[in-house]
Amino acid sequence: MTNRPFILFISDLRQIARVSYLLFAVLLPLLLTIVLILISPLIPERYYTLTALTLISAIPIVLGLVFSRVHLKESVSDTSDNPGDSNYKMRVRIVISATTSFAVLSAVIFFTDAIPGEGWIRSIYAAVLYSLTAPFVFLISIFFSKDTLRRWILSFVLAIFLITVPVGLLLYHPWNYFAFFSPFYWAVWAWLIATPSESLMYGIISLAISVAGSFLLYRYLGRRLS
Repeated sequence: MTNRPFILFISDLRQIARVSYLLFAVLLPLLLTIVLILISPLIPERYYTLTALTLISAIPIVLGLVFSRVHLKESVSDTSDNPGDSNYKMRVRIVISATTSFAVLSAVIFFTDAIPGEGWIRSIYAAVLYSLTAPFVFLISIFFSKDTLRRWILSFVLAIFLITVPVGLLLYHPWNYFAFFSPFYWAVWAWLIATPSESLMYGIISLAISVAGSFLLYRYLGRRLS
């Protein structure tokens, strides 16, 4: 029983490896990271930072979507009528999506050096904030998986979440605390802003959006499964 989450994680990795588009989705951020590092001498520093931060913000979105596809695919093929088991697997995959995102994010942040001069504590802080958005994406993807219209809505919502990162960086400073509902927007500013108190405040906003959204979605999906 104690090894069950690890067994599920290995099973998920095997499923991802067998499905070409899921494997490509997982490898794409890493491939783009390599390309970005190779062409970095040709890019002005400002645009390199903008591109790197947008790429970093996309990682939890991609991994959240990948694990949601695995979960949904398994749910369709599972013939057993055990909502408790499905609920358990959803909880485990919430943790898996966050921890996997943290590992990938830490590596990409280290190799890209997106914000030169930032210490390792700030980098870990950013990786934690971003990794906690992955369960939110995982759950919102399951919520919007029912039909084609909902999947289009999901694509639109996630695109808006991601677009707020480069747009917010170009605007230089958060100017409207009510207009920006993307946890990625607040996470990037929590990482960038020099003032510790502001950094903490923006991090709390990012966490509040991610955790509250994940909690509400989990409660709704859990009731639907029961």
